[in-house]
Amino acid sequence: MNNFCIFVGPIRTSTSWIYNCLKLSSAVDVSNNVKETYFFDVNYSKGIDWYLSHFTASHNITCDFSPTIFSTANVQTRLLDTFCKLKIVVILRDPIERSISHFHHLLAKGRCDNNIREAIIKYPDIISSSRYSSILPAWTSITDFDTLILDFKLLNDDPQLFLNQITDFLNIDPIRLTAEQSKPFGAKLAPKYPFLAKYFSLLSVYLRRIGLHSLV
Repeated sequence: MNNFCIFVGPIRTSTSWIYNCLKLSSAVDVSNNVKETYFFDVNYSKGIDWYLSHFTASHNITCDFSPTIFSTANVQTRLLDTFCKLKIVVILRDPIERSISHFHHLLAKGRCDNNIREAIIKYPDIISSSRYSSILPAWTSITDFDTLILDFKLLNDDPQLFLNQITDFLNIDPIRLTAEQSKPFGAKLAPKYPFLAKYFSLLSVYLRRIGLHSLV
């Protein structure tokens, strides 16, 4: 299969925002009805026909959003078995910020309580998906793939430039953002209540203690 691009995340790096932006382009095909198929980690046994049924293949390029596979062991072998050539997009967010966002997402979904230690035991990818130095080589070492690595900070600073880098990589026309789409992402990270600010400050200290203190 040619002309495929997979956004491999990791989780909580605004792949939903990118998905909604790319849906605006007539040159891009994204999965029907659902953003994520979970094919390469959860649904691989369902077969390639099941996977392809989520796309129309009538556009210049097909984009799949699979942020859960970033830290999945040996998933690159499945990709190599599936695609002749492939574009890969990785977005690196400050690891502590990403882990906090991941935990907060699970908390908001009711999948865990506010005990971070118990949450990490139940959902180890809260931490593992932020250990970039041990995960990135598995993605960047595959010479058969064309890989783009983006800095999440750029999305906060200049959403249009961030999106332009993606459209340039996909070799499609630029997508012009609306004022609503261009709002700073950093504003969404600020806790609404002071006690939450204190809580997440303490959480940051804990994550630093267990080694999440740098991007690499």
